[in-house]
Amino acid sequence: MGDLKDDFVAIKKYWKEKKSSNLEKSKKILDDLGVDYQEYNMGIHLKVKGIDFWPSTGKWIDGKKHGRGVFNLIKRIKKIG
Repeated sequence: MGDLKDDFVAIKKYWKEKKSSNLEKSKKILDDLGVDYQEYNMGIHLKVKGIDFWPSTGKWIDGKKHGRGVFNLIKRIKKIG
């Protein structure tokens, strides 16, 4: 039973590191493109041109329109102007 627990702990650690990496990479992409945003909750939640964005998971919400990924967010921003 110890192996199962070790696997669970390893997977949990992996996803925590993955989310942290996603957060940093997404913010860097936005910064490199010169996209302005406001940070909330120590950068876990961003407001990009009125769109709510969570860079650690890539989820964004623009009213009733939902999506995932920083590149899809950028496409949405360009689409709405």
